[in-house]
Amino acid sequence: MENTKAKKSFQAPHTFVILVALILIAVAATYVVPAGEYTRYVDEATGRTLVEAGSFHYVDSNPVSFFSIPSLIYRAIVKAASTVTFILIIGGSFEIITSTGVLTVLCKKMSKAFNVSVDEILDNDSKGFLMNKISNTERLAGIIIKILKVIGLVFIGYIIFMIIAVIGLGTYTVVKKDNANVESSATTICSIDNKKYQIEFGTNNYFKCNNCSKKMSDEINEIVDFNNIDNSMINIENYFKNNNGTCE
Repeated sequence: MENTKAKKSFQAPHTFVILVALILIAVAATYVVPAGEYTRYVDEATGRTLVEAGSFHYVDSNPVSFFSIPSLIYRAIVKAASTVTFILIIGGSFEIITSTGVLTVLCKKMSKAFNVSVDEILDNDSKGFLMNKISNTERLAGIIIKILKVIGLVFIGYIIFMIIAVIGLGTYTVVKKDNANVESSATTICSIDNKKYQIEFGTNNYFKCNNCSKKMSDEINEIVDFNNIDNSMINIENYFKNNNGTCE
């Protein structure tokens, strides 16, 4: 017995796979293909914007971010809203016509008018032509509806991702800020004539001097460098030394 391997027939990828692949290829091309444009002008006679021949020139590249794909798809649909709506209306109209049986009634009327049986009319070549047109239109409308659903799901997923990213970034920023405040703050206790003063300060412009008079608090606050803890500690110690005091 001879083992014969069945040849696998080529199957085209799903429509959504092709569309997504084309979108990704187009976005990736913006990082590779040099950017350029033509000079455009408004024709005074017709009022239309035309392209000036031989005016092509290169411009600075502005690659498209992969994260902006959902918003770009939405903007494209908005710009082509009239065409999308027209296709949906035509597809829906044919679906209504076929589901209500109007074509069948029309064929019966034609059979009576021309004294031809319905079977002969339906077996005519025009039947296949009309049915193919209707089928193709319905299929196109169905594909567009599926595309809109996928775009909606992608857009919702994109929004959820952005919300999670914003929350995560905000949490990270708060934690980082809190850690920075803890690491860059300091407390020292100094005394003059056996009277103790507790001084607290940090890089977030935080300053507090317990038991200090307003004059002393202002003077110490002026010598504190909120961006340099070590230097601030030295300045405070020198301040109390100059006033016959000490710091712990």
